[in-house]
Amino acid sequence: MNPTHTLHVIDNLALSAFAIAYGSDGYCLGVGGAPGQAWCGLEILCERFAGGREREGLLMAGDQTA
Repeated sequence: MNPTHTLHVIDNLALSAFAIAYGSDGYCLGVGGAPGQAWCGLEILCERFAGGREREGLLMAGDQTA
């Protein structure tokens, strides 16, 4: 595996472990760590809140730096 795929696998496993430990059973969407993706995630959460589908949300985002 290349480092990028390895990183994504680790991220996904860590987020899954966090969700299980937190007791989360809500909607989940991974948008990645590219620049601007956090804003896309925030827009999606706002749409879901406005539609009454969710009462709470957690957005975790990161950005890759050189």
